[in-house]
Amino acid sequence: MITKNDLLESMIHEANVCKHLHGKIPPDGFDFRPTPGQRSTLELLRYLSLVGIAATRSIIEGSWDVWGVYAEAARQMAPEDFPGAMDRQVEELRVLFDRFSDEEFATRRVQLPWRDDVTLEHAVFDSVCKWLVGYKMQLFLYLKLMGRTELGTLNCWRGSDPIPRPEPMEPAVAG
Repeated sequence: MITKNDLLESMIHEANVCKHLHGKIPPDGFDFRPTPGQRSTLELLRYLSLVGIAATRSIIEGSWDVWGVYAEAARQMAPEDFPGAMDRQVEELRVLFDRFSDEEFATRRVQLPWRDDVTLEHAVFDSVCKWLVGYKMQLFLYLKLMGRTELGTLNCWRGSDPIPRPEPMEPAVAG
């Protein structure tokens, strides 16, 4: 069984991976959008900067009005402010999760935006946590489309650069 802390740590991990990927965006990459009508990289970063806390608070409070407050603040975020915005989101999530005992988190009933009545832990896992994973993946794919072909699995899933493999050694020649 996943615990409240497990879920929070998973969300924090996704936020940290997003910060790592942010550091891989080329200077001219913030206006990139794969096709007309899709979010630009900066718009995607702005969305990532709020989706965790805005959605979690909205679910807990039973109203999506709080989303607008976060969205308005995110609209003003400059590209270089993304890591700090993610850190603030993580800190707000920590404070919010601390308000609930493990039992209350596992048993409190809430409604998802599409009206499913579920436990709070189910709601946060099945929406917020998955949204963080999905939009992180979108950021990773944007980077790949920008030509960052050196990025790989560790960048996307661990938030770290691959460890260079040592060159194979030539066998010693007996002589």
